[in-house]
Amino acid sequence: MNNLKKYTLVAVFVFLTAVCFQHPGITSAATTITIDPDATYQTIEGWGASICWWGNQIGRWSPDNRNRLIEKIVSPTDGLGYNIFRYNIGGGDNPGHNHMRDYADIQGYQNADRSWNWNADAAQRAVLTRLIERGRYYGSEIILEAFSNSPPYWMTKSGCASGTSDGSNNLRDDCYDDFADYLTEVVKHFRDAWGITFRTLEPMNEPNSDWWKAGGRQEGCSFSYANQQRIIKEVGEKLKAKGLTGTTVSAADEASIDTALEGLQSYDATTLSYMSQLNVHSYFGSKRAQLRDLAKSKGLRIWQSESGPLSFNGDMADSCIMLSKRIVTDLKELQCVAWLDWQIIDGGNWGSIYVDDASQTFTLTEKFYMHANYSRFIRPGYTIIGANNEKTIAAISPDKKKLVIVATNDNKSSSANYTFNLTRFSGVNSTVEVYRTSPSLSLAKSIITASNKIVSDTLPPYSINTYVITLDGGVESVPAVGLQSYNYPNRYVRHADFDARIDENVTPLEDSQWRLVPGLANSSEGYVSIQSVNYPGYYLRHWDYDFRLDKNDGTTIFAEDATFKLVPGLADPSCVSFQSYNYPDRYIRHYGYLLKLERISTDLDRQDATFLIISDDSPGPITDSGYIMAYFKQAPGEYGLNLCYSTDGLHWRNINDGKPVLYAQMGTKGIRDPYIFRKQDGKFGIVATDMLGTNWGDTSQYIHYWESEDLINFTERLIKVHNKSNMHAWAPEVFYDENRKQYGIYWAGNTDYNRIYVNYTTDFDTVSDCQVFFDPGYDVIDAHIVSDKGMYYLFFKDERASGKAIKVARSSSLTPNSFTVFTPNFITSPNTEGPFVFKDNNSDSWYMYVDIYSNNGIFECWKTNDLNALSWTKVTGISVPPGVRHGSVVKVNRWELETAISRKVVTPPAPTPPPVLKGDVNADGVINSSDIMVLKRFLLRTITLTEEMLLNADTNGDGAVNSSDFTLLKRYILRSIDSFPV
Repeated sequence: MNNLKKYTLVAVFVFLTAVCFQHPGITSAATTITIDPDATYQTIEGWGASICWWGNQIGRWSPDNRNRLIEKIVSPTDGLGYNIFRYNIGGGDNPGHNHMRDYADIQGYQNADRSWNWNADAAQRAVLTRLIERGRYYGSEIILEAFSNSPPYWMTKSGCASGTSDGSNNLRDDCYDDFADYLTEVVKHFRDAWGITFRTLEPMNEPNSDWWKAGGRQEGCSFSYANQQRIIKEVGEKLKAKGLTGTTVSAADEASIDTALEGLQSYDATTLSYMSQLNVHSYFGSKRAQLRDLAKSKGLRIWQSESGPLSFNGDMADSCIMLSKRIVTDLKELQCVAWLDWQIIDGGNWGSIYVDDASQTFTLTEKFYMHANYSRFIRPGYTIIGANNEKTIAAISPDKKKLVIVATNDNKSSSANYTFNLTRFSGVNSTVEVYRTSPSLSLAKSIITASNKIVSDTLPPYSINTYVITLDGGVESVPAVGLQSYNYPNRYVRHADFDARIDENVTPLEDSQWRLVPGLANSSEGYVSIQSVNYPGYYLRHWDYDFRLDKNDGTTIFAEDATFKLVPGLADPSCVSFQSYNYPDRYIRHYGYLLKLERISTDLDRQDATFLIISDDSPGPITDSGYIMAYFKQAPGEYGLNLCYSTDGLHWRNINDGKPVLYAQMGTKGIRDPYIFRKQDGKFGIVATDMLGTNWGDTSQYIHYWESEDLINFTERLIKVHNKSNMHAWAPEVFYDENRKQYGIYWAGNTDYNRIYVNYTTDFDTVSDCQVFFDPGYDVIDAHIVSDKGMYYLFFKDERASGKAIKVARSSSLTPNSFTVFTPNFITSPNTEGPFVFKDNNSDSWYMYVDIYSNNGIFECWKTNDLNALSWTKVTGISVPPGVRHGSVVKVNRWELETAISRKVVTPPAPTPPPVLKGDVNADGVINSSDIMVLKRFLLRTITLTEEMLLNADTNGDGAVNSSDFTLLKRYILRSIDSFPV
């Protein structure tokens, strides 16, 4: 951490009093809920519903009567305020069938003779048009999705639009392209003829269900996971071919969250490339967090696109309470950006509105008001924030001036006393609007008073309660702090695999960052809970006297286990100690580097139980917000240092428009294999191989070194790492040895074969003589070291002709020659080198990138949750800038990231390396039949080629070496062509 500030106990209490403790003690009789604006989650796109089948019904009413009802759906003042609507593209059932429920037989637009009927489905279209008009009148962003329940009956195996006799796949194998053409042609006609653009197109509905059977009461069609991918690809290709760039594919609207997870896990990269959105119905299943994390890792927006009281026994009041709790669970755990109802108009517990077709009149139900408790107040653009109660959701407006809380009392006979702690906000208006829905209340408005940023209220039995609070001063942000050990000042409290310990050189840094927020069990002055920065909603809590990082489950026991009283440091009163709230004779202390809750008796105990609170004055947060990758390009004129960035570690974008941010001005003026790292003083360091182009035969005694505070301005020098005249120094990297208090510069050198050597330095100016650091007894290059859980891992390339694979050695120290190889060839892709490894900022995953050098700029990515294991999974769907070679990654905070990507860097022209001699595969300076033999052996995989040879072998210039290059070379030797393609 840079510019660290250490807080004395007095300063800590001044800070906590100013930010957190601005109210009298809260009585324990109430359920206390702390609203945490630092715990930010998804931004809401909106609320809505499907239009079928009620649109097919209401569209037949007179315009005036229809419009009066629609007003109750779109109005944000006295209606639901919905802005998202799903239009059903009907398949159309066999005209001779008569088994659909009322209004569920949606007309299709294409007849069996392939003619089009654009007058079809007039009723549903009339409703859609009015919804759009009135929604826009109210200033809402109207988001539309088109979806299908079934293909037209004449494309099905059964000849029926409700399914097959056994509920299996019903789309004929020869009609996948026809069905995709049908759906996309309808979408195109809506855009071109009627000016309506659907943002997404969903070709399926609950596809992995077995209830879609012939003769059913509604359209439906099953698709296996394999067939789901097939239709998604067909639809995606048709959208692209027809120029429907404003529409992308959503999928798969499974009825179960767990089924959706299983399906998404099966999708390949091509399928995912056509998708922008995951749709799921929350009727069944529980694996919301797993589905959320997987969808986010695939870059998919998440919608809860249909729900309701399916298979629910109970009356309307029971149904409303159940659905209210489901909405909160979906928003919190699934983190969907939209929540959609199924039927707005229906009978029983399903309907938010009951209608009388004969009189064309309607009645609003309790379900209508329950939905309005959410949709009328948590508006599009609001962000979900922390609320430590499983039946409560909180959201803040985009301008941070309005806070909305929705709380449900699911007790049928008793009121509930709730206290909302709003002390994390700068200013809270004393007037609070409350809207209540229950069996006897229909969004009934009342006014209560906030006192000292505390809102106390009694929730009626079986009620949904919405609180609208005006914020006068925005958010009173609690800064992130570190908790430094008193007697081990190089160690900080951190979480690792959800265990709590003190550690040094914490990676990622945010694992050791905390917010001291008002105590969950007692938020009066002096009591705190210790919330994780990178896991909002997770707190340090004791469990059997050990400490873990756990998610707040809203229970009393959790709140008590996670609450502590700040007291003067037991070993030094200028520091702090943490006294347990529910075990006041015990304190947080470290023992064997693990955090424990223990009684304190000795001087050593007191030192172990004393901590310093550390903050950071540098611009921006001290937490890691992203990653910057350093790399080089193997292309004439571009032998400089390039940078790109990512916020998720998988999708990378260039900095400086893909141009080098610097060129070497010393040595050969060529750069290869750059390694970027963070120095102990917080500055950035970069080392690189001093080589121009692909001059593999050149020896080198020097490496490049640059230093920078902002990755904009650099200082440059050469570092001499050995004195041998017949040895190179390739792919240097750096570690910091805490025991030596020195940096180790390690690199590959070759007297007889490549070993890994190391020099030690404190200033990157004066370095020690080199010594062997790692030598497994065979040729190795491209060493890369990371540490985790007290173990160091050295990834390297086996450079033997029989090897050419990535391996790993490990050691419990950084002592030279202490590493032992412990894996087989676990990355065996041909022509693989340059491994670099880093931990994901938001999970326990580690990513390893490797350079497929035969393709001149293709990276593969692999993933594991345990560096000590042999299990790595290849990651698909990554994106890196073209031409990226042999990279490395450093983690950066928001300020550093924004600085690096926002400024253009002017660089001098690059030195021009010697030109590639196409066809000279053996790199002997001439092109003849021996080059054909060498290339043939390479294609048969009996030999490997150097990078210079690979560049020369790429005779057609497509960036890869394959049989087409062999054919061109053979034609050139036989003089049937005079030159190679440019």
